Amino acid sequence: MDICLLSAVQGTEDLSGVIIKLTLLFLLVPIFLTVYIYTAQRAKLRHQREKEALAVNFERERILAELEASKAAREHIAADLHDSLGQVLSLMVIELRNMAGGPQKAIARGLPRVTELGEKGLKELRTVAKTIREHEPLIHGLGMAFQAEVRYLEELGYFSISLDMPEGYEPPLGPDRGILLFRIFQESMNNILKHAKATWVAVALRPEGTDTMLRIVDNGCGFDLDHAMAHGGSGLHNIRQRTRLLGGACKIHSLVGAGTSITIHVPNHGTS
Repeated sequence: MDICLLSAVQGTEDLSGVIIKLTLLFLLVPIFLTVYIYTAQRAKLRHQREKEALAVNFERERILAELEASKAAREHIAADLHDSLGQVLSLMVIELRNMAGGPQKAIARGLPRVTELGEKGLKELRTVAKTIREHEPLIHGLGMAFQAEVRYLEELGYFSISLDMPEGYEPPLGPDRGILLFRIFQESMNNILKHAKATWVAVALRPEGTDTMLRIVDNGCGFDLDHAMAHGGSGLHNIRQRTRLLGGACKIHSLVGAGTSITIHVPNHGTS
């Protein structure tokens, strides 16, 4: 009898323990779920804020790039006006001064020269106007912008330049990302014009898998990349920074006396 009673008591205690454990479990599960949901919501909110911050930074960088390029274009046009049209007008002023008050023969000799200078000035003015139009990037798409810029650089005559791009190709980057790739190209060209002393430049813009690939190769004087990056190299830093903003990869290879190559891969459907 005592043994039966003891077994009954133990069974009751075991059942009570199970009930207590189940009760604790049912209490802890909602708490755990509440904490988990709260943590997940916090993480989601933090991620959203990080995305918004990245978007703001991207827009800021895009605007800065636009302003920088616009300033560079204005400076280039101002230099063209000063160097070409300014020279023509100066020569016209000199000719007119020589003609003023001079004999009829001097005037007759000077008029053809003034006419020739006037025609040259008009030609220079048309060239500058064309330059202004061609510095409105992406007005006809990224592919057309590259073609126009290459034509413009070819007309400058500092080096021969070629563009390897599939006919009718338009990189699927959209205007915001496309303008950054175009600025990278312009930055590279500025570096070549200022430092490379190149006689030829080869540019390639084409699709590679799910990327858009831009490669720029020149036969200029080259440079030590580590030294350039450590001692200024703002142009190279700009190229790498913009490539990072595009979510792409940038590879720069250069040797002193052996030219430079810059290869950039940009994912076609990255975040804009």
